Amino acid sequence: CEKQLRKTPEEHVADIKEVIGHAKEKGITVNVYLEDWSNGMRTSPKYVFQIVESLKDSGINRFMLPDTLGILNPEQSYLFSREMIQRFPRLHFDFHSHNDYDLATANVYSAIQAGMDCIHCTMNGLGERAGNVPLSSVVGVVNDHLKEHTINIDESKLFSVSKIVESFSGIRIPGNKPIIGGFVFTQTSGIHADGDNKDNLYHNELKPQRFNRKHEYALGKLAGKASIKKNLEELGIELDVDSMKKVTKRINELGDRKQISLFR
Repeated sequence: CEKQLRKTPEEHVADIKEVIGHAKEKGITVNVYLEDWSNGMRTSPKYVFQIVESLKDSGINRFMLPDTLGILNPEQSYLFSREMIQRFPRLHFDFHSHNDYDLATANVYSAIQAGMDCIHCTMNGLGERAGNVPLSSVVGVVNDHLKEHTINIDESKLFSVSKIVESFSGIRIPGNKPIIGGFVFTQTSGIHADGDNKDNLYHNELKPQRFNRKHEYALGKLAGKASIKKNLEELGIELDVDSMKKVTKRINELGDRKQISLFR
């Protein structure tokens, strides 16, 4: 207030209420975004509470609580969110998480556990600096780790929509980005492929079929007979035992020589 707006908190609240009143006259629903809320909770919580207390009866639809600079950790996200909810139980709160420390998804998990009403997400984690929490990650966390909550998102469409956004934004999705990355359902180690053949021992709840994708098996120096068999099955090819040994040996040699995994 003092350094950026050059106003007292009281003057600032008066300005906000004036804008809210004008919006109501025009029939506009109002949400309030508490800029840099996370820093406020760390250094000046009384100021945060003063602002919300002054505005809580102004007919605001949602109070948005952003970790504007991505500074929170999961413990702080839980404690700060819980404190806001307990102090102002009648208000609707949104949590807006940035990913500067790569903690956005973990912070969202904690905020939901604290009772947050809504989570702001972006496709592919797009946003300022390191971006915001990716919608795909939030869907996976809610559906698999917070099953008492529901989220009305069709998982099978996430990957295709993410690829469309990638195309239009020009910002590439990293190959190892959870759920939507190009290689996240590719097993490299032969022992993993062998385990998949034996009652899916190396699978978790993030089954690629949920996202309209499928498991793949890399061919390289770590490939074993199981990896090669999986790839051959895709091609409709069946080899005898001796031929399989020769193919496996040759693929391992090529992968070791080039120091890379050879993908189909």
